[in-house]
Amino acid sequence: MNRSTWSRVVVRPKLTRITSREAASVHPIARSTWLGFRLPLAQALQWISDGELVEVADAPATATLLDHLRYRLRRTGTKEGCAEGDCGACTVLVGDAEGDGIAWRAVNACILFLPMIDGKAVLTVESLSQGGAPTPLQTCMARNGSSQCGFCTPGFVMSLYGR
Repeated sequence: MNRSTWSRVVVRPKLTRITSREAASVHPIARSTWLGFRLPLAQALQWISDGELVEVADAPATATLLDHLRYRLRRTGTKEGCAEGDCGACTVLVGDAEGDGIAWRAVNACILFLPMIDGKAVLTVESLSQGGAPTPLQTCMARNGSSQCGFCTPGFVMSLYGR
């Protein structure tokens, strides 16, 4: 991947209101609770996930990465626990270009808006699997009983994997 892939231009866009029907397409709870805003994008949001380019042409400015992963990309390994960034069940890794490589950091997808990942790389718990086999980290956690009910385990795995 060349360095030009990571270059971005910061623009202060004018926000336009969207209807409750459009808002409901982002998250089931949004049906009657809020009217979102849509970014007038000159180009689609783009990021890399599992070596593939993901593009989102017309996303509400308040759409979270978690909602996009679960409801649009069907990556349901990333869970919603608190929806406030406290519990860590929604942890994913977001990468920024640093030198010749990528610097990864663990972030809470429930409080990360889609425009914030434009030009970055994203890894989810599904990204870790190599041909359907668990990673050594996942195997170690399973063998040692390192989870409780299992709901938050994908978040634990991503936090540890990012270290």
